[in-house]
Amino acid sequence: MPDSRRPAGSQRTDSFRRYPPLDRRVDPPARPAPPDVPAVDERKGPESMRTRHGKRPSSPAGRCAAAPVLALLTVLGMVGVAQPARADTDSGGAITARYEALGGADGVLGAERSGETCGTSDGGCYRSYENGTIVWTAATGAHEIHGDFLAQWRQSGSEDGSLGYPVTGISCTLIQNGCFQRFQRGSIVRDGAAGATWGAHILRGAIGARWDATGQARGYLGYPRSDESCGQDNGTVGCVQFFSFGLIEWTPATGAHSVHHEIERKWEDEGAEDGYLGLPVSEAEVGAGTMTMTQYFQGGAIHLTAADALLVVRGAVYEAWSAAGALEGDYGAPVGDARCDASGTCTQEFEHGTITR
Repeated sequence: MPDSRRPAGSQRTDSFRRYPPLDRRVDPPARPAPPDVPAVDERKGPESMRTRHGKRPSSPAGRCAAAPVLALLTVLGMVGVAQPARADTDSGGAITARYEALGGADGVLGAERSGETCGTSDGGCYRSYENGTIVWTAATGAHEIHGDFLAQWRQSGSEDGSLGYPVTGISCTLIQNGCFQRFQRGSIVRDGAAGATWGAHILRGAIGARWDATGQARGYLGYPRSDESCGQDNGTVGCVQFFSFGLIEWTPATGAHSVHHEIERKWEDEGAEDGYLGLPVSEAEVGAGTMTMTQYFQGGAIHLTAADALLVVRGAVYEAWSAAGALEGDYGAPVGDARCDASGTCTQEFEHGTITR
């Protein structure tokens, strides 16, 4: 059955399973775009006066009669003029300051579409513009989100979703003009400031941490080309995310490990996680100065030679090779595929010897 979640342009074109979605998994709903409403007085005007004083203002006639006396007392310094207090939930001008720093109506966000709205999670506020929004909390500050970054953030559940609030603005300083934005619990990354090949995708959790460890966009995986896909396959819960030059796969038992596309080709040919090799249990080891690469899986290993041959060590031969120290042991790296006879006995040659099991 074809895997519709696998991005276009992937190596494998035939049947290849990737964790069917869990029936019980429900993605949080995205917050709808704020409606176009006129700006409101953030100080709440007379309504807040009634709340503070616990009574209605005096009648119009009473106000007119008292006005001259109040003015005289104010001039004499006998009565102070109360200043409107900033509400604990508004941004205190931080959203406006960020908007102006971005160029105001002539900047990336365009003209304002709504007044400041407060009361989101953690005392947050936001204001909508033609091309995006600025969100603020006291802990994270005021940061803009726009374009496909905004679409991804809303799809994830906005501030109440998997990412939380933004903690930086959008920066296009990655290799080949790629862009990124950090959030409380992850990032959104896009290849190329314009004309992106893969678009903007979310990175978070163990897979996001592994991508960071590989060197991010400058590393051997490159940019993400899909979102994380999680589910359950034959009782195993796991997640996978695809990148320009490979993938990262995670399960609770094995952790998150990357598979470079060179090794990925062979792994998928052998059935990937559903085959005899199972899941990756290590990162690929690159031979110093040899242009070789070796990666270990639950049921064996794949070795990429300097001549670009992909060799598999598996079964009883793998157990004997592993017990002898694998690459660093007595036998060294494999130099050919295993040959098995009708009885099931297999022989495989290595740099420093032969194993028959």
